[in-house]
Amino acid sequence: MPNEFSELLDDVDAEFAGVDVGDKRLNSRVRLVAARVGAAPGESFPKLMASDAECEALYRLLNNDDVAWQAILEPHVVASVARGAEQGLTRVVHDTTDFAFSGDREGMGPIGLKDTMGFFGHVALAVSGGEERIPLGVVGLVPYARRRGAPLPLNERKRAVRQKPRAEKESTRWETLAQAVSGRFPTSDVIHVMDQEADDFVLLTELQRTGLRFVIRGSSSRLVRRKGEHVQELLDGEHGEAFRSVPLSARKGGGAKQRKAHPARHERVAHLHLRWMQVDLEKPQHAQTDIERIAVWVVQVFEPAPPDGEAPVVWTLLTSEPVEDATAATAIVDHYRARWRIEEYFRALKQGCAVEKRQLESYDAMLTALAIFMPIAWRLLLLRSLARDESPLPAASVFDEDEIAVVVALTEHKRCYVLPAEPTIRDFMLAIAAIGGHIRNNGEPGWMVLGRGLDDVITAGIGWRAARHRKM
Repeated sequence: MPNEFSELLDDVDAEFAGVDVGDKRLNSRVRLVAARVGAAPGESFPKLMASDAECEALYRLLNNDDVAWQAILEPHVVASVARGAEQGLTRVVHDTTDFAFSGDREGMGPIGLKDTMGFFGHVALAVSGGEERIPLGVVGLVPYARRRGAPLPLNERKRAVRQKPRAEKESTRWETLAQAVSGRFPTSDVIHVMDQEADDFVLLTELQRTGLRFVIRGSSSRLVRRKGEHVQELLDGEHGEAFRSVPLSARKGGGAKQRKAHPARHERVAHLHLRWMQVDLEKPQHAQTDIERIAVWVVQVFEPAPPDGEAPVVWTLLTSEPVEDATAATAIVDHYRARWRIEEYFRALKQGCAVEKRQLESYDAMLTALAIFMPIAWRLLLLRSLARDESPLPAASVFDEDEIAVVVALTEHKRCYVLPAEPTIRDFMLAIAAIGGHIRNNGEPGWMVLGRGLDDVITAGIGWRAARHRKM
């Protein structure tokens, strides 16, 4: 593990130290709440707070119309940008997730699930530029809730979307956030990484117009300058080079939409090839732009000979980066591989921090809570990322002497894990997961068992420290 990442695991209060919501007492309240949540992120608010009075103060904070979620999140965003700038090349990974809640909540709207209200969060997460892909923190958030109303038939919905000005469409969040994030970085050493939802001709033109660098998973069916030809037809003329052999896990098929994007498959080793070229993409019929065509580089990872009955692996990546050889093409693929960090980050928010289980009655209150949870979810993700590294840091660089003693005592009492004399972060996280009920033969621990184990450690730690204090 490179030494430069050891300093990232400072106390959670460092991400809130500069918070300014316009009132010194409320600033202190935000930092206290963050400290409580950081100690046991999966617990409910009443259990997190030390007293009824403290709990009431928390709910007043979350429901205070004068407290802006942007002000709470800002210190973490500033710190995340600084971490990225120090690392050099930074990948900024973009994606959108929904936050679903049961019952009616003020200000929330439909999210696509039947009878479920909620809102969406479009997030930009900074990730280091090396092979380790260390999460550096959230650098942008665009939340939004859809308007309520009777759903339109599909044809009418498509017509309404086409007629709506681009500035009013949900899809503008991609370029809006990318431009805002890039404006925060002191250099242009930033590459924006986006999934298939960002495969939008107008978005591509806006990123090019503002000089932003990008890697976006796109469609190979896009038309190119030669009339009637598609990107895939041009790529098929390139045999490609042998790239990597990658083990694939088995995957069950879900619903119709999920099966189309992620078809079922058996466990196997996929032998992948790589090809690349520059193309001129033609403007689609309904694209709201005056630009008729744009030049981009295309890198495609593909499986030329999948087993019978198995869908081939294919990634088609659109990029601003020149790709003249296999080394440059490989770099584009590795940039895109960093996209999975944001999927893990959303799990840290929803499972590790139990954001969707918070009993708050309004969209505004939930946004305030989300701004507190986002830096804490990043720290959970960072901790697990470092713990999974092949040469992780010693546990003593992150956890204090009491915390290590508590984990040793709990694992010995439950006989669930044997810590070495000088445990690494990975040893420590596996021990915490074992306390939470994880069985090593089941693979890597999930967020829920880590959360349960951490709660047990925090609870035992309180008693441990109290006992030591009495002896002193």
